[in-house]
Amino acid sequence: MCNDETELELLAGVARVLPWYGARAERYTQRSADVGTTSDGDYNITVKFVRELDSLDDQFIRILNLILRRCQAAIGLTLIGRHYFNVKNFQNLDADLKMRVYPGVQTSIRQHEDKILLNVDIVHKFQQQTSILDHIRTKYQRTVNDLMQPLIYSKPTGRQLRSGLTEIYLVPELMRLTGIPDEIRTNFHKMKRLVDFTKMGAPGSRAWGLKLNTNLVSLTSGVMNQEDILLAGGMSAQYKADDADWSFGCRNKSMMVSIPLNNWVVLIGGRINVADGSAFIQMLQQAARTVGMMIKPPEMVQSSGMHETEQEIMKHQGCQMIMIILDRALQNNVIRLLYNVNSSLQFVLASNVNPAKKGLMSIATKIAIQMKAKLCGEPWQVKQPAKATMVIGYDVYHDTVTASKSYGAVVSSVNSQLTNYYGQVTEHNNKEELSNNFAVCIQKAMKAYNERNKCHPLNVVVYRDGVGEGQIEYVKQQKIPAIKSELAKIAPGICLVFVVVCKRINTRIFRDMGSGGLANPPPGTVADKTITLPYCYDFFLVSQKVRGTVSPTSYNILEDGSTFSVDRLQCFTYKLTHLYFNWQGTVRVPAPCLYAHKLAYMTGTGTHSQPSPRVADKLWFI
Repeated sequence: MCNDETELELLAGVARVLPWYGARAERYTQRSADVGTTSDGDYNITVKFVRELDSLDDQFIRILNLILRRCQAAIGLTLIGRHYFNVKNFQNLDADLKMRVYPGVQTSIRQHEDKILLNVDIVHKFQQQTSILDHIRTKYQRTVNDLMQPLIYSKPTGRQLRSGLTEIYLVPELMRLTGIPDEIRTNFHKMKRLVDFTKMGAPGSRAWGLKLNTNLVSLTSGVMNQEDILLAGGMSAQYKADDADWSFGCRNKSMMVSIPLNNWVVLIGGRINVADGSAFIQMLQQAARTVGMMIKPPEMVQSSGMHETEQEIMKHQGCQMIMIILDRALQNNVIRLLYNVNSSLQFVLASNVNPAKKGLMSIATKIAIQMKAKLCGEPWQVKQPAKATMVIGYDVYHDTVTASKSYGAVVSSVNSQLTNYYGQVTEHNNKEELSNNFAVCIQKAMKAYNERNKCHPLNVVVYRDGVGEGQIEYVKQQKIPAIKSELAKIAPGICLVFVVVCKRINTRIFRDMGSGGLANPPPGTVADKTITLPYCYDFFLVSQKVRGTVSPTSYNILEDGSTFSVDRLQCFTYKLTHLYFNWQGTVRVPAPCLYAHKLAYMTGTGTHSQPSPRVADKLWFI
């Protein structure tokens, strides 16, 4: 802030801050000042002192962010949605992608551990070079011929109404679809080329005219030890710590705990070559043997349509697994049947069994590992010094069909190695239901743990994803007391740790390579000072390696009734990022948190109903 009697002028008078009186401001009640004259006469402005704003005050930070956003508008950036973009410096992608990219910035000023810091991140706005008319013609086979078409009325938001925008009309032919279309998002090669335009290496990219200040905030961080990936027979997977990827290190080594697959069925869609499906099954059996899993030949069934596929699924319920080889167009229709199926289902896209496709053995190996996990096997383990501890992942996903409906997924561990889980889904329409249903899920999770171990856990660690800053107090005041009350009913003395996990943050952490060089920090990097918040018990963790700039994950501990030290809780969290069995490497969040997201997502977008309790102890949703 400014000193006494100081006036700030920003960008040649575009934004002006009136005199700000700091700690030495005199205690007055009113101050008057005569100002300039207009044709309508003189005006007298009275400035009334109300109170001083401390640097920790929300209003203080809000003023700083407001000034910063006005500065961005003043230098010619355009507000699109919540962020400012340079619409004049766009870049057209190639003719195949048919997209335009606008570079922009996402800014945030916050009070951190010992000072106020400005955070700047790069964002992009994608615009498809397809008009609404072209989109209708291509997708719906309709042609709009009336050039005197009516305008489209868009209802203003509350913010737009406050800014003076009372009516918004849009011309359809001038409108453009934003975002990345599904045909590009599902195409690996196109997404890879798209990433080349948007992903930046840690040192920055001069292509956008970006140069990082050499005086970035510096801090001392720790790097946790590399975890041993434990396999069967006392073996372990060798891998580079900086990569945190052990797919190569697991080759020709048996997985930790394997469940033989003896009774299973393969359903092949009507338009899919049966010979290609059979050849893929033989390759799958070969790949399974290399990881120590025995798969007997399945019963092969060809179905001609959706109705027959549904009949075959219902007919073969009770077998260990049903594999369905189908076209992508039918995938969502089949997924809707999952809620009423008592067997684990494995989907394989028809394109992945095509003999001409490259890397078929790699695909078969990944599917074999996925099938092993769905059968309650354990592909690998890590050392777990925290005994008698249950971990719970919790996430919510909104139903894509009914807007007022949401699904809360609770995934809880049932063994000491934290590799087997019990999944539940509850439906709710408001916060009260969410809180009550979660307490009921805790009761069922404890029952499943007790049935497996013949005792209750001493510690329960909950990782909750998807909590915004505005919901923190609600979680503290409502959800945590409900969980503690439920745990006390089950068994006295159970310690609760409640952690809010946040992936969508602007904070970026770089490793100083010397001589001005910057690079991504290695997996296992933890930062718990300087950039953390003064009123929170929080830390940042980088757990994986990515292309471009890595994004750390924020962990905010709202409740800690355990005897875990800070270092132990951080190490425990990092271990859990190694236990997601759909990827032979570390992931961005703890495995139970990602499992909960997968379960909630599958329910909200696919089944639209709670799954059968008979598959609650299986990772059927990965």
